[in-house]
Amino acid sequence: MRKCVALWLFLSLVASSAALNPILLVPGLTCSVLETKMHKTSVPHAYCEKHIKDWSRIWLSLPELAPDLVDCFVDTVTVHYDINTNNYHNTKGVEIQAADFGGMGGLYSLDPAFPLKAETILYGHLIDFLEKKLGYVERETLFGATYDWRMAAPDQLETNGMFAKLDSLVEEAYTKTGLPVYLMGHSMGAPFAHMYLTTHTPEAWKQKYIAGLITLGGPFGGASDATEYSLCGTKWRIPISMENMKAIMRHMGSVAWMMPRGPAFEGIPIVSTPQRNYTAADLQQLYTDGASPEMAAILSHVQPFVAETSFLPPGVPTYIVYSLNQTTSLTFFEPEGPTCGKGPTSMIATRPGDGTVPDLSLLSFKYWKTQPQPVVPIQVSTDHVAMLSDPEVHEAIRNIVMPKQ
Repeated sequence: MRKCVALWLFLSLVASSAALNPILLVPGLTCSVLETKMHKTSVPHAYCEKHIKDWSRIWLSLPELAPDLVDCFVDTVTVHYDINTNNYHNTKGVEIQAADFGGMGGLYSLDPAFPLKAETILYGHLIDFLEKKLGYVERETLFGATYDWRMAAPDQLETNGMFAKLDSLVEEAYTKTGLPVYLMGHSMGAPFAHMYLTTHTPEAWKQKYIAGLITLGGPFGGASDATEYSLCGTKWRIPISMENMKAIMRHMGSVAWMMPRGPAFEGIPIVSTPQRNYTAADLQQLYTDGASPEMAAILSHVQPFVAETSFLPPGVPTYIVYSLNQTTSLTFFEPEGPTCGKGPTSMIATRPGDGTVPDLSLLSFKYWKTQPQPVVPIQVSTDHVAMLSDPEVHEAIRNIVMPKQ
């Protein structure tokens, strides 16, 4: 009898999965697991590894962040930028790729190794909900679009292969189910998916392959925190110093993309110093004054490109999940000026938001040009990270992908 019940439950799950529109998860900044191979000719210390033959996890592997090894880690994951060519590259001898493209292994947890899997969980709660409650099946109806977020400068996505890989994954999901795909982007994954739909995909292709766009906490106008990250570093959820985080993020076009921009931030100071205030329009000058010519140059390419694309409608049914229940940073005061130094920074102005992204950015979808397809805002009451595990958000997703008849 138990075998019959188990078989019935299995067949029911398979049947429900077959009828589901596939979901393709697009993660945010820092939220794809990264792997490396390397054959370095030089390292910061004699004890740093020079050669790794097979793909090995580098982001994140907490043992790599031990005090005596962290310089080795930073040297491996740092992005280098060429001002003259507008090109990004890894440390010489290093290869890095996103883990488990198409699957959930590169999304579920930052450090998938036991016992740290639960401690560094990312999209695991959301994945569990989709699989256990809605019947989604990994690589059959549920897909993960992991990417090397270090190299995700918006003006490079067309040429660095990231959008082409997304094409292949969408078409694979469609082929397996015969149904169009929901793109679900969280945090930076939301503007990433939006840019993919507005700048890369033809209208006829979208009508065939895309069921809709679902965004969770999308920073469509950027966030002040991104400026702080590359200017001074950040105390993040991993045991690494602010100075090391600054070294990792200071040449990332993806971080420049996530800085405040657009009409919602017009005239608002993002960074205040004893000498002057810097608004979103002054960010290139901020990094020039702060002796960061690489980030100033990166912004000179990223800002015009994003300005041309930010107002384009995605051209598919769109569902914007956001929260305004948390106090969220808007303006930082840097007492030592734009060089930041080692002194403490302070937040001197805030806005409602989700604790990471302010309302000015979350609601920037209102500046999109009109489209015939619906754009549905869905306000929830959780914060930027907790929405991945929040029952209210899960129920909103259920109602989108499994609407009541």
